[in-house]
Formats: sequence, C-alpha cells, structure tokens
Amino acid sequence: MFDQVAARYDVTNDVLSMGQDRRWRRAVLSAVDPKPGERVLDLAAGTGTSSVPFALGGGSLVNTATVAAEEADPHTEDNTSTATTTVGPAADLAITKTMGKAQAGKPLTYTLAVTNKGPSASSAVTVKDTLPAGTTFKSAAPSQGTCSASGQTVTCALGPLASGASAQVSITVEVAATATGSLRNSATVEGPEPDPDKSNNEASVDGPVSPPDPSDPNLKVVKTADASTPQVGAPFTYHVTVSNVSGGEAKNVKVVDTLNGPVKVTSIETEVGKCSAAGSTITCTIPSIAIGKSVQITYTVVAEAQREQHFGRRRDQARNSHSPTIAAVFRTTVAASFFRPIAGGLESGPRWRRRHRERRLRLRR
Repeated sequence: MFDQVAARYDVTNDVLSMGQDRRWRRAVLSAVDPKPGERVLDLAAGTGTSSVPFALGGGSLVNTATVAAEEADPHTEDNTSTATTTVGPAADLAITKTMGKAQAGKPLTYTLAVTNKGPSASSAVTVKDTLPAGTTFKSAAPSQGTCSASGQTVTCALGPLASGASAQVSITVEVAATATGSLRNSATVEGPEPDPDKSNNEASVDGPVSPPDPSDPNLKVVKTADASTPQVGAPFTYHVTVSNVSGGEAKNVKVVDTLNGPVKVTSIETEVGKCSAAGSTITCTIPSIAIGKSVQITYTVVAEAQREQHFGRRRDQARNSHSPTIAAVFRTTVAASFFRPIAGGLESGPRWRRRHRERRLRLRR
C-alpha cells in the first residue's frame, strides 16, 4: 500500500508504453461494454486514469479506499469508504480536410474526414464548411447523413458516430474562370456531448489556383494598301496586321502572302519575327502572339508591266492579287483583290472586257 502517487506517475506510463496505454484503456472499455446505470468497481485505481474511460462512457464510477494498521482496530466498520461518481459521456471529435487541384473554370473537390476518438459515442455529429470566395457550390456526398448548402456555407448532419468510428464528406465546387491566387477553406465539427479536446475540431486547407487550360488561338489578319490605284512601275505599300483575338497564346505563327502577278518586292519590315520573299511570295514567321496582341508587317512592292500579243496588237497588262494566309494551329484566308493597268491608269475587269469585245468586232469587219 502507498499513501500518495507521484505527480508524474501517468507521464511515466505514457513514456514506457509509448502512448499505447491510452489505447489499452479504451480497449478495456470496449471489451467490458458497460451499460448506462451499471456500476464499475475499480480496485487500486491509483490516479484513476483507468476508471476515466468508464466514467466518460456513461457509467457510474465507484471508488473504494481501505485503511489498515499493524495494531488491532476495534472498529473495522469504518476502515473502508466508497464514493460513487456519475460522469456524463464525452466524445473527442476530430476533423481533417484535403483538396484536389484548383484550376480556374474547373470543378474542385474537398474531402472531409471526421473521426470520433471517444471514449463515448457521439449522438449527433454536425459538420460545417465555409466555401471560399471565387467558388460555387455544386454538390456534397456524405458517407452517412445528409448535407445542404446555403450561400457559401455547407452543413452536414452526419447523425450518430460510435467511438473509434469515422465518416467522410466530399464537397464539389466550381472554381470561377477568373479566379487567381489561392483558395483557403475551413471546416468544423461538433456534437452535443462534451469534447475533451477541441484543438482538433477545425481543419483548414489552401492551395494555389492554376490558370485555365490554353485553348486554340483565334487569329485574325487584316491587309490594306496605301494606294487605291497603284501605277505600273511605281512602288506602293501593303500593311498587314496579325492579331490574336482570343483563346490561348499563338506560337510559331506563319504568314504567307502570294502576290500572283508581275510584281517586285522591294522591302519587308515586321515588328516581331522575320520575313523573306521568294519571287512574288512573302513568308513571315512570328515566334508567338499573346492574347489581345497584334503584330504589324509592312512591305513595299512595284507592279511590273507584262507584255502579251493579242490579235496582232500589243497590250501591257499587270495583275496583282493578294491572298495572305496565317497559320498557327489553323489557317485563316483573306479574300483576294486584283487590278489591270492600261495606258494612263487602271481599269476594272468589266471595262477591259468591253473594250476587248469592241476590238474583236473591229478586227472582224
């Protein structure tokens, strides 16, 4: 027998058993399985740590102390004293939380795990999750019970949870397409029974938001000339604007402009990349064009005369049509235009054909 217990007696038990003594006590409680109202007698209770799980499990704790001496005691009826303590149940509820990959414009799943570390069962477990700004609730799937959402708050009534049992909740949200930075989310768990350790009743998780997957670029090309009626032998300039309207970044952009007529390319300038000319074909390569950005290409050409023999007469003719194409992931074609020069200026196709018919009639006569 001893008359007192060392202050660090329980610490020694924890160290020697490497913390397993607590699990052993819960295992004993599970094996005995006391029912409400039953009495449990703990002999040589020491600090009472072995009795606490029974008390927290809802049973009555009965503790008996006895005193004795070497001399005869004429009144042994008062050498024993018993105290009965009824202690209510307690459930140590704990929650952990993980998240999947957060990507702008994509669904994101949060996974919540709730565990009852005992020693008592919890009669009604409730989980609350406050969704971060930049997300929209889509669905919640609990392993037991039900979930509902109101605004950015998700509430799950999981119902009873036995000591040592666990439950899971999967919450799916939609990340806004404009979301950036990181998302931080917190969830809590509680029950009606007292919780001996509230430090594990809340869990938070945060993660970065990755940008949306790049989509095919939407490229646009616009071509203009600085002379509406260019003259044969006189230089004039084309201006080509290549724009990335939407989608993703356009890489390895290629611009091809075929001038299918007797023209001479005298100069080519581009803001980005490089250009070259092979005959009447101009080819430009641009490393990349970001969304909303444009690249200017300017080149100067000279329309040259082309002499043809027709019904004994000589006629000067120059043709020029431009059909630039632009290629990155796909191609975009710009409609072609043409002109036909005559002595003293340019005339359109219909006018030239009318003169041609008149000349043929005069020849026949």
